[in-house]
Amino acid sequence: MTIEWNKVTWYSKLAAVIVFLLVLVLGFYIGLQYEKLQITKNYSQIEASENEGVDYKNSQYGFELDLPASWKGYTVTTAPFTSFDKTVTYGQTITLRSLNWTEQNPTMDIPIEVFPIEQWQKWTATDFDGYPTAAPIGPSERGRNSKYVFATAPRYNYSFLPGFEEVENIIKNLKTF
Repeated sequence: MTIEWNKVTWYSKLAAVIVFLLVLVLGFYIGLQYEKLQITKNYSQIEASENEGVDYKNSQYGFELDLPASWKGYTVTTAPFTSFDKTVTYGQTITLRSLNWTEQNPTMDIPIEVFPIEQWQKWTATDFDGYPTAAPIGPSERGRNSKYVFATAPRYNYSFLPGFEEVENIIKNLKTF
């Protein structure tokens, strides 16, 4: 069989389709890996004295949380808060995780959603129509300053992981500046 390089055949079409699908799958995979990297790259460790609680202060958005001493060494991650199809970014989700959390024994994280006031006003004017959630209710406002509203997602603590009551008490005492 002689190969004719300038002639389109059924196997050259098949090869083109296979290459196209491989490029598509590879692009999707790389995109997922990049998103995971963006979510996990913003870790920070905070020091505290042995007997006192620790503080988390976010100067970028203007809020702080008082944490019990058991949260010493916590980590912080940030991720964009987006629409289901990831085409629209509404704000940020800042998650604090206790050093006691493990894969085998997860504990309750502290998830704070941060939205510009304009976005929050659009949602509240429409009873949270357009807020990306499967829950029949909207998020709970926990505080606000002149630029941002701080909220928790509806049913954020319905997993009832160990520490969910402690996390609720921590979030109730969120302070803004």
